[in-house]
Amino acid sequence: MGYLTAVMAFVIWGFTSTVVLRAVPLAGPVASEVGFLAGSAIMLAVIGPKRWREVAALVRQHPWRLAGLAAAFAGCSLTYQWSVKSTTVANAVLTHSFQPILTCLLFLPLMGAARPTRKGYGALALGMGGLAVLLWPQLSWNGMSFMSVWGLALGTASAAFFAWYNVQLPFFEKLAKPDILQTSVTLVATVILLPALAFAGPVEFDVRGASATIAFCVLNFAVANILYFRAVRRIPIGHLATLAYVEPVVSIVAASIFLGEPMTAGVL
Repeated sequence: MGYLTAVMAFVIWGFTSTVVLRAVPLAGPVASEVGFLAGSAIMLAVIGPKRWREVAALVRQHPWRLAGLAAAFAGCSLTYQWSVKSTTVANAVLTHSFQPILTCLLFLPLMGAARPTRKGYGALALGMGGLAVLLWPQLSWNGMSFMSVWGLALGTASAAFFAWYNVQLPFFEKLAKPDILQTSVTLVATVILLPALAFAGPVEFDVRGASATIAFCVLNFAVANILYFRAVRRIPIGHLATLAYVEPVVSIVAASIFLGEPMTAGVL
């Protein structure tokens, strides 16, 4: 059940962080902060006022650990969503997909965790090989502008933030229930990203833009995260990171269907 929950989270992220985000009439950094604000409000409502004390207690007991986890969460969302707004979906999602490699081969060993098993290495090799053969041609190298290069850099940074986020999660496994941890992390991340509002400018919302913004906030920052935090409790982090290969496939296919971005025959 944990694996299915994780896959569902990545499918939602694959669609909402690309196709839906493109319809949100906000700059990338502002969209991230608005998402965190909405996610915080939704989670506070979900857990109810009676459990807000649990959130406050977790923040008091582990302020620095929680700040580190929230910083990784905020950094991943900010850089990835900014990347999607700056370059093609393929460029953004494929650089973001370096996350499993960074999680399993760099951050987990640095944190003293067990290295991947042979099966784990095999899954990583298969996943990266599949991305290289089938999806690498999707990268838009020709006529690259500054914004395209900036988008690639942001996507790569998001992979590092996501990997850092993943390896910190197990520390809280027995300290808080998933919904309390999610609420706490989202609240702290909201505070960390407040400077992103400096990118806010004049915005006109039509029905499409407002609907996209609501869907982006609810699905990306509440529903998908609820699924992901539950999955973390049920399957190893290395396995969870490897399942992230679902996201680029969903994103690229969705971008082709809804945004008209080209898709190679290999992907089909």
